[in-house]
Amino acid sequence: MTTLAKYEKTILDMVNDCANAGQSLSQGLAIMGNMDALYLYYKPSTPTDNGVLQLVPDSANAPDGFVLATGEGLRCNVPYSNYFQWVKSRVGRLPILAHNL
Repeated sequence: MTTLAKYEKTILDMVNDCANAGQSLSQGLAIMGNMDALYLYYKPSTPTDNGVLQLVPDSANAPDGFVLATGEGLRCNVPYSNYFQWVKSRVGRLPILAHNL
């Protein structure tokens, strides 16, 4: 597998994990009557470890070490494909890939 293909797979895996967790979080919030938008945060990579993507509700504080990726919020109760596409379209320039995959 080429280095570019490894980077692409890593990004897609990170986006998929974030989108899945965000969808579950949103469903749980909606059950409780909380319709907060979710905001994309990221934990920057280090030279040896990839960063992390996380969707956080508007009413919650950012996790320690995480940075807001965009001021746009993702509204809840949309299909999974919307979560995946929404996150994927916003990670292109984020410093989330380690230098040594």
